Amino acid sequence: MSSDISKKLTVDWPKNMSYDISDQRTADYVSERVGVVTKRGSIFYKKRLLDVFLFAMAKGKQKGLRTPLTKKSNSMPTDALKEEEIWLMSSIALSEKNSDLDILTKPEEIIKICEEYANTGVKDLIAIDFSTSISDPLEPYEKLMEDNLEKLTR
Repeated sequence: MSSDISKKLTVDWPKNMSYDISDQRTADYVSERVGVVTKRGSIFYKKRLLDVFLFAMAKGKQKGLRTPLTKKSNSMPTDALKEEEIWLMSSIALSEKNSDLDILTKPEEIIKICEEYANTGVKDLIAIDFSTSISDPLEPYEKLMEDNLEKLTR
């Protein structure tokens, strides 16, 4: 897929995407200063908040639950998205709207769908991280991946 198509697709996208920071635990978790991206041993250590967002979005999509945002962070610039991330988000929106291509002309709706899935999924990531043993903080993520791979190979 050409990056020209991606540029056309995102030309009207909002400047930023958000986490819901109405809950202090979530706000702390996704903080660039003290959040999960700063924690040694975390799967997200030294990653972008966008990486956490995409993982949370996938987790929320897997659950099939969207949770509306009440206080937006506006902390993640959409122009930092890589081409494959744009297509991933667009695909999530398409799947939500039963492959109605008209959704691709509604950037606010694409972002809203993805934010709401991420808002659901980030709660699961927080639960995983706070239930993790100190000896191996990556173990729950490895188990999550193994379980998902097992489902795919059935």
